[in-house]
Amino acid sequence: MAKIKLGSTAVDKASGYKGVITAKVEMINGNVQYAIVPKAKVGVGEYPAGVQLDDAQLDIVDEGISDTAATPMTSDIKIGEKVKDLVTGLSGIVTSKTTFLNGCLYLMVSVKSSEKKDVEIFIPVERAERQGPGISAKLIANKPTHTGGPATRLMRAC
Repeated sequence: MAKIKLGSTAVDKASGYKGVITAKVEMINGNVQYAIVPKAKVGVGEYPAGVQLDDAQLDIVDEGISDTAATPMTSDIKIGEKVKDLVTGLSGIVTSKTTFLNGCLYLMVSVKSSEKKDVEIFIPVERAERQGPGISAKLIANKPTHTGGPATRLMRAC
C-alpha cells in the first residue's frame, strides 16, 4: 500500500466509516493500523470516538488536514527491543510504536511485574532507554507471513 499521510481523510472499505487519520500504530506482528476519527456532529457536545483499522482496509479520499501534521519524531528503538522507562524504572519489550498527528511517538512496553502478571505501559519515546536486543532477533527470524487483523489476533489468543 502507498504511504498514508497522517491527517488524510480515509474510508473503511468494509463499513464506509469515514474520518481523519490521527495516528499510525505499528505492531509487533508486523501489522499496521491507523486511528480514524470522524467529524463531530454539530450540537452533540461530545468528541466522536475513533477506531483503529488495518491499512489494507482503507481508501484515502483526500489529503484532508495532512498539511497541518507535525513532522513525526524518529527513534532508532525498534519493536522487539528491551527498553527501560526512565521515569518509573520499569523495563520491558517494545510491542508497538504509535505516531500521532502532532508528531509525538509513543511506545507500548510489555513489562513483567513483580506480582507475576503482565503489565503494559504506554510511554513517550523520550522516556525510553534501550537496554538490549530483547526479542528483536527472534522477530526477524520468525517474521510472520499473515496480514494480521482483529480476527487473526483473536484466534491466536485462544
